[in-house]
Amino acid sequence: ILENVEISENGYLAFISEDGSMSFKNVEDKYMLDADSLIQLAKSNEYSGKQKSINTYGTKMMVVYDTLDTNGWKLAAVFPENELIHTIGFIKYATAIIMIVLIFVSVILSNMLARIVTEPLSQLIGKVKKVEEGNLDVVFDVNAENEIGKLGKGITKMMERVKGLIEQVEFESNQKRQAEFAALQAQIKPHFLYNTLYAIKQLCKMNEMEDAVIMVSALATFFRISVSKGEEIITVKDEISHVENYLIIQHMRYKDKLKYSINIDEDLYCYSVVKLMLQPIVENAIYHGINNKRGIGTINIKGYIEYIEGKDLTFEIKDDGIGIKPEKINEITNLLQSKERNIDSLGMGLFNVHERIRIMFGQEYGIKIESEFQVGTTVYIRIPAIKTQK
Repeated sequence: ILENVEISENGYLAFISEDGSMSFKNVEDKYMLDADSLIQLAKSNEYSGKQKSINTYGTKMMVVYDTLDTNGWKLAAVFPENELIHTIGFIKYATAIIMIVLIFVSVILSNMLARIVTEPLSQLIGKVKKVEEGNLDVVFDVNAENEIGKLGKGITKMMERVKGLIEQVEFESNQKRQAEFAALQAQIKPHFLYNTLYAIKQLCKMNEMEDAVIMVSALATFFRISVSKGEEIITVKDEISHVENYLIIQHMRYKDKLKYSINIDEDLYCYSVVKLMLQPIVENAIYHGINNKRGIGTINIKGYIEYIEGKDLTFEIKDDGIGIKPEKINEITNLLQSKERNIDSLGMGLFNVHERIRIMFGQEYGIKIESEFQVGTTVYIRIPAIKTQK
């Protein structure tokens, strides 16, 4: 066993005791320990250790030893010191070569990794620049399953959402323009203006000049508020004045057919409403409710603050006209809740008011209708309670 142990080229194992030494490898004499070194080792009281010595040939020797418990012999590994240094040198150079190889491999892997990461990132940056230039049709199809690929997919979904929102804004803007135009058009109906002027003419013929003046004044105020310098939002005070002037005109035309009352607390006058919000509903009440009823019809308008999801402003337009059949009410309710409107079924005025309120304040606001056939109809208009900033 001891003969097959390789320590170094000229290194060997040996038993050392006071009786002498026994080596297990044939080496040149210049690599043997001298007598003094052997005696010193044999008499050493140290259980294990190492020592250096120079033999009679001037060779520097290194001895690493341990003691056998059985008989006290020293088992020593003996080898020339220069061979240890040579081994260390070999390890140093081998380590240096391995480090160089590892650095070289690391550089190659780093370049490969950088290419894998930076190439998709460069593609992503290029596509983002195209988006900055206004091209929203860019597809972020980055072929990577890492974080860059996930980022590309996330940007793709975001761009789809942005395009959808832009389309929605364009649609709502177009709807708003159409609604504004329809509102203005509704207020300048030729038959309403013609009928009013004809009524004024008849009053003048009958020398009822006071009533004619009232009617002319009401008509002038009605159209002044309708225009409102192009403003879409006006105060409750102006809106009430507008619908009141409309009712004055209609009451003078239908003296034996129409009564009305307006109950709005003056504390609400400073709040903001969508322009021309009440008059189309009142017009519906007259032409579709009261005109189809025998006897005098009444329209009551109320306004109040209530708290539902926040502080809201609610208006009630109630008439005791012919009412609406249940199947028609269901149809109107479904059309009001739907995004696609059938104006012919719903009515221009009702559609216009409901749509403008939703565009201006949100989908949770608008019109709600309750009706009982042969009893009457109540229309509720709900908007957020916002005071006019003036």
